[in-house]
Amino acid sequence: MFVLSETARRKYSASKYQHFVSGHKFTRKEKILIAREVGIQVDKLLYANPSPITKVLSLYENKNNQDLMEYIVKRDDEILNYVLGK
Repeated sequence: MFVLSETARRKYSASKYQHFVSGHKFTRKEKILIAREVGIQVDKLLYANPSPITKVLSLYENKNNQDLMEYIVKRDDEILNYVLGK
């Protein structure tokens, strides 16, 4: 369920990023904060969208050879209802 409270979403997303480990460029805490902020920005964009999202395009970069792969996921109400427990 989508929670309207931004504070509640920030707290929830922070709990999901406890597995990050410190890297060379960012500390563990910085990685968590960055991931939380990206999540909040995505939430705001999706919530502000007036029409239902029927298709999502995702790009994946192979880190070994920099090849890009494009995945298109179309809305499937049967799967959506199952995931949402309806």
